[in-house]
Amino acid sequence: MEKNRHVLKEIIKVLLLCARQNVAIRGHTEERSNFIVILKLKSENDPILREHLSAGKDRATYLSPQIQNELIDLCARQIRDTLVTACNSAGCFGFIADEAKDCSTSEQISLCVRFYDRSTGEVKEYFLGFVEADSTTGEALAETFLNTLEEYGINVNNIRGQGYDGAANMAGKHRGVQARIRQRIPYANYTHCRAHSLNLAIVHACKEPLIRNLMDTVQTIAFAFDYSAKRLLQFKESLELDRDVKDAMDRKTKIKTLCETRWFSRVDSLTTFLKCYDVIVAALEELSEDGDSKARSHVCSILQFDFIVALVTAEHVLAPTNPLSALLQAKEQDLLEAVKECQAVISILQAERADDTVWEAIFSKCEEVGTTHNIAASVPRVVGRQQHRYDIPASDNQEFKREIQRWKARWADVVDKPATLADSLRAIRTPELYPNVYHILEILLSMPVSSASAERSFSIMRRLKTYLRSTMTGDRLSSLAVLHSYRETDIDLDKIIEKFAAKKPRRLVLQ
Repeated sequence: MEKNRHVLKEIIKVLLLCARQNVAIRGHTEERSNFIVILKLKSENDPILREHLSAGKDRATYLSPQIQNELIDLCARQIRDTLVTACNSAGCFGFIADEAKDCSTSEQISLCVRFYDRSTGEVKEYFLGFVEADSTTGEALAETFLNTLEEYGINVNNIRGQGYDGAANMAGKHRGVQARIRQRIPYANYTHCRAHSLNLAIVHACKEPLIRNLMDTVQTIAFAFDYSAKRLLQFKESLELDRDVKDAMDRKTKIKTLCETRWFSRVDSLTTFLKCYDVIVAALEELSEDGDSKARSHVCSILQFDFIVALVTAEHVLAPTNPLSALLQAKEQDLLEAVKECQAVISILQAERADDTVWEAIFSKCEEVGTTHNIAASVPRVVGRQQHRYDIPASDNQEFKREIQRWKARWADVVDKPATLADSLRAIRTPELYPNVYHILEILLSMPVSSASAERSFSIMRRLKTYLRSTMTGDRLSSLAVLHSYRETDIDLDKIIEKFAAKKPRRLVLQ
């Protein structure tokens, strides 16, 4: 029995190594797979394992893909059970979900939970796994979400917040996922992902014709340099000749392309383009002289004063959105702090819009950039009638009340009051004194600010399920994703073996 358990432990260790490091377990042939090769390497210094592998078909080797899936699933469940226990002990939690297609065109749904951990005094957001969706209607997705959470062992009646993007099937008022879930759990309030809302606001603002044309031009030129070795080499040579720009680029040697989905990240691309504007012009002119017809059209499009004005202004206006976006995607962020930070950015932009000195500084910078290339400041032609402008003027109530009064009196003479919801909860040393206040703060903290945790899990999915591993099943993908996400988490191998042995009769004696 001890020998059998030792062999199975070594098999599990290899599977965990591959899963945690995102190494493909199987290969085109089993004999040459990473799993078998690593086991054989370990067996060189392990006579018990070597004897087991050399036995071949005479005995159960426990190396088959079916056994691999069982062991991987048991390891992932051990981690997930720990997360579920912590979530259930919190009393209330927020639910976050998002969907994306994998490389085999299957619709994968990422399931995450958010709650306040009383033991550590911190807000936690945990990825629980993927589940394949047979249908993407609001009714089908809501049913899938709740059934899967119950399968994991989560008490779904404790949901107090839902966080999704603004897609109709998720956010629909009557037939969306959030509405369907609220029919069963009325207190599960829906929050539109704040990072997604910020992204939509920037998309809407960038529909202004000058900014829209700017984005198209910057993207076209970035692609022109990115996908041509000759043009990229010319850019690097021009960059070497301008030491000031090279230092400002901070060792970057390429123009950053615009992200098609995350518009708030475009400020980095615009900043890079503005820093190396002179180098880009020089490189395009050199390419034009060498007979590159596209380079000639590109250089003509950026040697315009209206392009420079749009570039400088857009880069300046979008600059505050990048730190705001990073803040909104933080796991420990709460809704109240998110609103405060959003209001701060709005206040900055409103104040700058009414400040003539800001516009004078922007215009001076535009003139400075234009003067280097003999571009005179000019006002573009406007039509007589502009109809689509974006900037046209334009329990017992009495007991609860007494508890609130005590809560206010508690902080009346305190100078250093808690700055965040989490700080307020940590300050309540005895929750029994303020049970309602404590529970309200817990609910507020559990309500999702963004669906960033779910979106991050899709990065894991794309690393795991590549075109070389496109036949991977949904269950195996979900388990591998959990093991890869929590690769620092220890696995109790003895418990895994006990569950494996108890699952059904085994040929080898394990307990």
